[in-house]
Amino acid sequence: MDAQRESANRPLKESEKWLFSAGTMATTMQTSIMNTYQNYFFTNIVMLSTKVTGIITVLGKFFAIAWTPFKSVILTKKTWKGGKYTTYLRVFAPIACVIGALMYVNVQASLGVQMVYYLGLYLFQAIVGSFTETAQIALMPLLSKDQNVRMELTSKRSTIATFGQVLYALLTTRLVILIGKGDMGKGYLVVYVAYTVLAVIFNINAARIGKPYDLYSVEGAEEVKEEVKVEKEKFSFKDYMWASFGNPALLILFFGDVCKAFASMIYMNAMTYYCMDYIGDFSGLANFYLICNCAMLVGSYLAYPLAKRIGKKACNTLAYAGFAAGLICAYFIGVGQFWGVSLCIGVGRFFSGLNASLSPAMYSDIGDFHWNRSGKRMHAFCMTFFSLNFSIATLFTSAVVNGCLGSVGYVGGQAATPEIKRMELMLNSLIPGIPLAVATVASLFYPLTEKKMEEVHAEMKQKGLM
Repeated sequence: MDAQRESANRPLKESEKWLFSAGTMATTMQTSIMNTYQNYFFTNIVMLSTKVTGIITVLGKFFAIAWTPFKSVILTKKTWKGGKYTTYLRVFAPIACVIGALMYVNVQASLGVQMVYYLGLYLFQAIVGSFTETAQIALMPLLSKDQNVRMELTSKRSTIATFGQVLYALLTTRLVILIGKGDMGKGYLVVYVAYTVLAVIFNINAARIGKPYDLYSVEGAEEVKEEVKVEKEKFSFKDYMWASFGNPALLILFFGDVCKAFASMIYMNAMTYYCMDYIGDFSGLANFYLICNCAMLVGSYLAYPLAKRIGKKACNTLAYAGFAAGLICAYFIGVGQFWGVSLCIGVGRFFSGLNASLSPAMYSDIGDFHWNRSGKRMHAFCMTFFSLNFSIATLFTSAVVNGCLGSVGYVGGQAATPEIKRMELMLNSLIPGIPLAVATVASLFYPLTEKKMEEVHAEMKQKGLM
């Protein structure tokens, strides 16, 4: 059986709440380089063709999605001697960071060797690195049984992650130019390694804070808390199907988060084209992202007090609706003007910050709900859906953007026609905004209200699960 130690009774200090989430900031800065620089590195530094680059990235993304069910099973069933979840932060996260750095070493060899090297590291990093975020989120229900504290933790986590995006926008390009001195490959590698060191330090510290609250096998646990003992179950395929497809709350929240991730990825990928062809000012792109990230930072910070007042379900529905409205308004307000797109999408990103803070807490509720109805703790399995939505969105984003631009005859380096400009506008407004509007309607049917969760937690206390 798995159990918490007696030390799990101690409430977290305020400083520990912030420091536990600090790893998210460094990891966000690290992954942002991968998301924005990876293709450029392959095509312009290693000098791989766009076809080979596409093969490596698409195979890697497909593998990351295919690996998710296996990851969730491992997180659910495996209990390490050093802690069920903190082991991943203490051991797996540093390994993943080193693998990520090796991916940005310029290997000049035959094409076959290059493909084996970069694709192999890509796949290995997808396996090892995928555990970090899910393990940290899976720890949160163990840090406190109080719903307000859980929500506060997720709000702090999102706020710090968004602050990492702001720092990334402010520092990265400047540091790359300063360090690289004309060598972009060197500049990005050194900056990536610097962010990696921060990520390793902060994740190890998060593991230190979470260690007293983690789950341990009884054989290795000291001063085990009797009331939270959990018999080790054999999880069948039917159990996983019931926890996912038989769980309306999980499906509704996951659908909404996929739409939100898709919307974010679409407009970020298309904004470069919009600035170049429609606004005619590429230099404003960095300022646009800075405005959006700052707006999201404010939204993340305000999510906790707002959700306490109106409830997580209402706050999350408001987040989807506000983000959708901001994107759709960009089609009508200030078209072709920097202030217009910054205002509309900036407002949308403010509301997006509310959802970023709430989702982990809502997945915790879903895990509690399923534990109460089935008697099986599957929080880690439920939490994997929080990361899966970004993987799915990333996989299809490039295809959607390229397909839409290709349908109106876009050719790089040539003047944009009115049809191309209109499509670029739609990619930054209606195309990502309409699915979010659908997600808003779907979220109205999310069944786990605050009142429902109070009933669930009361039943769990009667059963000795809390």
